[in-house]
Amino acid sequence: MQNWDYFRKDWQDHIQNVYKMVEKHSELAVRTGDPFHEKAYKNLTNYLHELKTWIKHNENLTNKTSESKIKEGEKAI
Repeated sequence: MQNWDYFRKDWQDHIQNVYKMVEKHSELAVRTGDPFHEKAYKNLTNYLHELKTWIKHNENLTNKTSESKIKEGEKAI
């Protein structure tokens, strides 16, 4: 298994769970109009975008070297 594939695999289940939460908050925001659900939807969506950017950046680094230079929690941008 390639390094980048192994790196991504560690996050797949987590990302799927967050997607489920995004879908639920989206549904509840539309159905109830509750601003809490709209805010949660936006925050989770932003989180997913940042996480995927960080993952892609680390994949690019692991394609070039055997070890990532970005530590977990740092921004990839």
